[in-house]
Amino acid sequence: MEWVTRFAAEVGVESQVHALLCDAHVMPGESRFDAAVAIDSSGYLNRKQWFRRVASLLRPGGRVYIIDCFLGSPEYEEPFNDYWHTRIGTIDEYMSAAQEAGLKNDMIDDISNRTEHFWTTTLALIKAEADGKKLTHAEKVRHEASLHVHALVRQGLCDGGLLYALMSFSKGR
Repeated sequence: MEWVTRFAAEVGVESQVHALLCDAHVMPGESRFDAAVAIDSSGYLNRKQWFRRVASLLRPGGRVYIIDCFLGSPEYEEPFNDYWHTRIGTIDEYMSAAQEAGLKNDMIDDISNRTEHFWTTTLALIKAEADGKKLTHAEKVRHEASLHVHALVRQGLCDGGLLYALMSFSKGR
């Protein structure tokens, strides 16, 4: 929270920014925000519960912005969830949960093709970091798991089994 306060002060909006650290499912208040943003985090949330809570936190006309990885094909679900300790969802699941909460979908932008290079780069980085090192058995296991899942995500983004997308929803006025 210290960083949020510091950055707000640096750009002169400290009176408008109030950092709060809490569970997103039970954040206090009603109609207090113009926007909510979830970056690579919504897979850790109960989507229906979270969308209901966000909808009540937004002022009329408020928006929810999400950028995350979404499930396109079931064979990617278990390895993705196991590695990142999450519950990846489909775009349809998000759409349904948002609609149930009274939010309207404004945009879905599939940016999978723009994120593939990131995963190629992380694979190269994982390999380079281990190159020439004598790894313990546990380190080898983690290294191999990282290589496997990063390659799987890259493949999923290439073949449509995983989607990386920007989504936005709005609350009516």
